[in-house]
Amino acid sequence: MVGSVFCGRAYGASFWIESGPEAGTTIEANANGDVGSAASGEPAGAVLPNTMYVGSVVGKHVEAPVIPVTADPALHDVAQAVAREQEVLRALRDDPLSTGMLLNLGISGSYLRDALKDADVNVPAAKLLEQARKDDAIARAAIKRRRNGEETKAAAAAIVRTYVKRGLAAKARAFTIVARRTVPQPSEQLRLVDLGPGAGVGVSSNGLVTGYSGTPAQHEAFLADGATRFTLLPPANGVGVVILPKGTVGGQAGGEAGIWPPSGEFTPLPGLGGVVGGDDLIRAYRTGIWYGASDDPTGTELPTEWTPAGVPMIVPGLERRGSVFDVNARGDVVGTFFQPGGTFLAGELRGGLFLLEPSPVGGDFSAGYTVNDFGIEGGSAWYPGDRISTGELWLGKRTMSLTNPPQDSYVDSLNALGWGVGGVGTPTSHRGALFAYGRVYDVHRLLTGGPTLTVTNVNDINARGQMAGTAVDANGAAHAVC
Repeated sequence: MVGSVFCGRAYGASFWIESGPEAGTTIEANANGDVGSAASGEPAGAVLPNTMYVGSVVGKHVEAPVIPVTADPALHDVAQAVAREQEVLRALRDDPLSTGMLLNLGISGSYLRDALKDADVNVPAAKLLEQARKDDAIARAAIKRRRNGEETKAAAAAIVRTYVKRGLAAKARAFTIVARRTVPQPSEQLRLVDLGPGAGVGVSSNGLVTGYSGTPAQHEAFLADGATRFTLLPPANGVGVVILPKGTVGGQAGGEAGIWPPSGEFTPLPGLGGVVGGDDLIRAYRTGIWYGASDDPTGTELPTEWTPAGVPMIVPGLERRGSVFDVNARGDVVGTFFQPGGTFLAGELRGGLFLLEPSPVGGDFSAGYTVNDFGIEGGSAWYPGDRISTGELWLGKRTMSLTNPPQDSYVDSLNALGWGVGGVGTPTSHRGALFAYGRVYDVHRLLTGGPTLTVTNVNDINARGQMAGTAVDANGAAHAVC
């Protein structure tokens, strides 16, 4: 159920509503009072205090989805423009010609100009934003004329009241359009693209896909642009794992870590000294540095980063056996690290401090696979007996388990909206899963068009909700899909 769209700030288990029909009031997160798990898809309490979010109000509660306005540049600018609604209305009531009114209209106008420059603002919203910008400018001009003695107080106040009210209405309608576009609910609106035998592994921020084409025994990496372009990336036995918006792919071929530039020619990167074929692999990228794992001369797998010059080094602060799986925009690094006795645990390097994250559900194993830009880590945590795992989220010392036995699940990727993807099923058979707003969705059930393939795993998801994964046909053969 979708209610009125709001813009507000998180405080504990409540939101102070800054725009919308409930503006100027405090509303509880939801019927259960847990800001995180039901309202934002993040661990309980994980929403950042005093941070501006958008979402829906249903009845007397803020309900899912709730996401930070920083998830979308246009949404951020429009939200900042409407966030001063209460101050403007107060000034309109007390003194429409006040300095506060002039200041707030100026700040709002600046954000409106920024929003209009954003390419993602659609035409109806852009027209409303332009109208609001012009109305604010007319009101500001009237205030300035009054101060210069060029307008009577009564005439200037009447102009300000008329145009500020009209501008506020236009901003509110524009905000609703942009917010509803940016805050989608999972629904049966996903379209499956079959890329042929293989597996989809990574998806870029603009929807390019990589993975491998063929069978596990004989395959090549690929780059695909949805259903319009599909390019094999030699040499043999390659797999693309991470892909950048301009088409550069990082991964592995023949046991060597390396990259495929847009030209498509594989460039192997040296390891830490282990033999070629020791399963060196790139899994992540941030600001010119590739991350993954490489073997040292003794054959020990170590967390590795490759500098822009291609020089390998152990990730500073991670001098231990294991592998990096992901890194976010802030530089937080997550991975899986081996322990004495043959177990492995999820771990995170944040701000130079390393923290191991044991299973919070009683097993001996955990694994860290992904971290989004808000510092939420996803992976797996095993139950006692270590036969069944749950998709797990970590944020500092807070944890959230996404399924309970007898379901077996894992989280392979998290996007900026807090959506996670992976799989749910049994230890030997999974269905592709989307974890969002405290719920688990079977991705196959979200597809349109009666697909003949069954999605068994989703490996990656971007901020647009575009995914890469694997599906099987009626004969059980795996296909790369997006």
